[in-house]
Amino acid sequence: MYMKRLVALLSPVAILFFSIASSFAQQQIAPTVGVGEYPEFGSSFGVSRDIMVVGAPTGRDDFAGYVSLFQRKLDGWGFVSRIDPVDTRQFGNLVAISRRWLIVASWSSNVPYNALDVFERDDLTWRFVQRLGLPVSARNINALVASDVGIAIQTLDFDPEGGVAASHVFGYVFGGSVWGGAQELLVPFPFPRLGYAMAMDGDRLVASDMSAVSSFVVIQGQWVHASTIFSPLPASSKFGTALALCGRHLAVSSTNYQDQSGMSDQVQLFSGTPLQWRNDGVAFYSGDFGRRFGRSIICDGDNLAVLSEVQHKVFLLSMDGSSGPQSFEVVDEESQGAFNGVALGGGDILVADSRRPPTHFSNSTGMVYSFNGVIDGIHKDGFE
Repeated sequence: MYMKRLVALLSPVAILFFSIASSFAQQQIAPTVGVGEYPEFGSSFGVSRDIMVVGAPTGRDDFAGYVSLFQRKLDGWGFVSRIDPVDTRQFGNLVAISRRWLIVASWSSNVPYNALDVFERDDLTWRFVQRLGLPVSARNINALVASDVGIAIQTLDFDPEGGVAASHVFGYVFGGSVWGGAQELLVPFPFPRLGYAMAMDGDRLVASDMSAVSSFVVIQGQWVHASTIFSPLPASSKFGTALALCGRHLAVSSTNYQDQSGMSDQVQLFSGTPLQWRNDGVAFYSGDFGRRFGRSIICDGDNLAVLSEVQHKVFLLSMDGSSGPQSFEVVDEESQGAFNGVALGGGDILVADSRRPPTHFSNSTGMVYSFNGVIDGIHKDGFE
């Protein structure tokens, strides 16, 4: 059944989409080891082409954690290997993966009390190559993104009451043989929450501050600020709660607080380059799909996936306008519905979630759900 949706506009270009309820095989990807009753499996995960990494930061009896690697094969996703920490705890607290690199964050007993370990891919094995240096001030790593060219982290400073006082974004660039040192990314504006959301594609990075989205590029081995998009929404709104960056496409998710109609979530599209982005309008808004919409978004090529937590659904559309959104519903009676993220890879849409019964929300077991064979254009079945 097709339902016509006229999308709200923030540009002169009209966008008309059709929402299609779709049915594809849903694969459930569970922890493969029995150690640790509540390993938080899926609290962090990432996908690059046909390889998926899933973190379980409280797995094992000593809460040391571990990460699992899966490969997309003809019959779905299958377990490949597991990486355990050597000298840290909560290994897999954050993960990021590219075609060549796997980056894993964990807690260390040494200042600055965080560790960033880099592994290099060799076919289906991953070889440890480097532990990245961190500034002494980087004691609370909150976000991590990576590509074959660069890595970026957001760190948080807390006030005496435990609230967030400020944040910092540090970037790394691969120098051909080793990764360079940490470089703090600066913008010519007072943005105290820079890095609230981040996305990276090759040598380009975007980072939000809930009031603007700043773009950076790598020039001569350094991250350089290129431009900033300021929020077109009311001052009370949060612009850039999630970001997705693919080629000439940039998607920005926001929460719009309106005096008359309350709160609404929306995903806005931009096109261009880090030097100049063009506003292409709003692709989705929560009037159609419920609140807590777009808290996690991801793109690959021209395809954009948007998570709707309330509806337990993922919406997929083509950002070039060639096809309207399809919806895919996570069906699992034990699902918490508090999704940890969405990813695209191997021709599939993947969603990570917690599962009942948890001892408490943040320390539950987990599951990754894959809608297999959804996208022909994204390395279908994991092969080119």
